[in-house]
Amino acid sequence: MNDVSRPANVLVIDDHRFQRSVLTRMLKAIGVESVLEAEDGAGALAVVRAQRESLMLIVTDVDMPEMDGLEFLRRLSEEAPR
Repeated sequence: MNDVSRPANVLVIDDHRFQRSVLTRMLKAIGVESVLEAEDGAGALAVVRAQRESLMLIVTDVDMPEMDGLEFLRRLSEEAPR
Protein backbone atom coordinates (compact mmCIF):
# COMPACT_ATOMS: atom_id res chain seq x y z
CA MET A 1 0.00 0.00 0.00
CA ASN A 2 1.26 3.49 -0.82
CA ASP A 3 1.77 5.76 2.18
CA VAL A 4 0.03 9.08 1.41
CA SER A 5 2.70 10.99 3.32
CA ARG A 6 5.34 9.96 0.76
CA PRO A 7 5.33 11.32 -2.79
CA ALA A 8 4.19 8.87 -5.45
CA ASN A 9 6.54 8.44 -8.36
CA VAL A 10 5.82 7.93 -12.04
CA LEU A 11 8.41 5.96 -14.01
CA VAL A 12 8.88 6.78 -17.70
CA ILE A 13 10.77 4.21 -19.79
CA ASP A 14 11.84 5.13 -23.31
CA ASP A 15 15.08 4.64 -25.22
CA HIS A 16 14.65 7.99 -27.00
CA ARG A 17 15.84 10.79 -24.74
CA PHE A 18 13.71 13.44 -26.46
CA GLN A 19 10.47 11.45 -26.12
CA ARG A 20 11.29 10.63 -22.49
CA SER A 21 11.94 14.30 -21.81
CA VAL A 22 8.68 15.46 -23.45
CA LEU A 23 6.59 12.99 -21.46
CA THR A 24 8.39 13.92 -18.24
CA ARG A 25 7.67 17.61 -18.83
CA MET A 26 4.02 16.87 -19.64
CA LEU A 27 3.58 14.85 -16.45
CA LYS A 28 5.13 17.62 -14.37
CA ALA A 29 2.91 20.18 -16.10
CA ILE A 30 -0.20 18.31 -14.92
CA GLY A 31 1.05 18.19 -11.35
CA VAL A 32 3.11 15.02 -11.03
CA GLU A 33 5.83 16.02 -8.58
CA SER A 34 8.24 13.12 -9.01
CA VAL A 35 9.01 11.57 -12.39
CA LEU A 36 11.71 8.92 -12.60
CA GLU A 37 13.27 7.96 -15.92
CA ALA A 38 14.91 4.89 -17.45
CA GLU A 39 16.26 4.46 -20.96
CA ASP A 40 15.81 0.68 -21.11
CA GLY A 41 14.12 -2.27 -19.45
CA ALA A 42 17.12 -3.28 -17.35
CA GLY A 43 17.47 0.22 -15.93
CA ALA A 44 13.74 0.34 -15.30
CA LEU A 45 13.83 -2.92 -13.34
CA ALA A 46 16.57 -1.44 -11.15
CA VAL A 47 14.43 1.66 -10.51
CA VAL A 48 11.41 -0.50 -9.68
CA ARG A 49 13.43 -2.59 -7.23
CA ALA A 50 14.66 0.56 -5.47
CA GLN A 51 11.38 2.50 -5.55
CA ARG A 52 8.73 -0.26 -5.48
CA GLU A 53 6.75 1.18 -2.56
CA SER A 54 6.48 4.68 -4.02
CA LEU A 55 5.72 3.90 -7.70
CA MET A 56 2.21 4.86 -8.69
CA LEU A 57 2.43 4.51 -12.47
CA ILE A 58 4.81 3.11 -15.08
CA VAL A 59 4.69 4.37 -18.67
CA THR A 60 6.79 2.31 -21.07
CA ASP A 61 7.73 2.38 -24.71
CA VAL A 62 6.95 -0.95 -26.37
CA ASP A 63 9.70 -0.94 -29.01
CA MET A 64 13.11 -0.76 -27.33
CA PRO A 65 16.36 -2.63 -28.04
CA GLU A 66 17.64 -5.35 -25.70
CA MET A 67 14.47 -5.65 -23.59
CA ASP A 68 11.28 -4.30 -25.15
CA GLY A 69 8.36 -2.98 -23.12
CA LEU A 70 6.44 -6.26 -23.20
CA GLU A 71 9.47 -8.20 -21.95
CA PHE A 72 9.92 -5.58 -19.22
CA LEU A 73 6.30 -6.07 -18.11
CA ARG A 74 6.69 -9.86 -18.16
CA ARG A 75 9.82 -9.69 -16.00
CA LEU A 76 8.19 -7.16 -13.71
CA SER A 77 5.25 -9.51 -13.17
CA GLU A 78 7.65 -12.34 -12.30
CA GLU A 79 9.11 -10.18 -9.51
CA ALA A 80 5.74 -9.05 -8.11
CA PRO A 81 5.03 -10.18 -4.55
CA ARG A 82 2.47 -12.95 -4.46
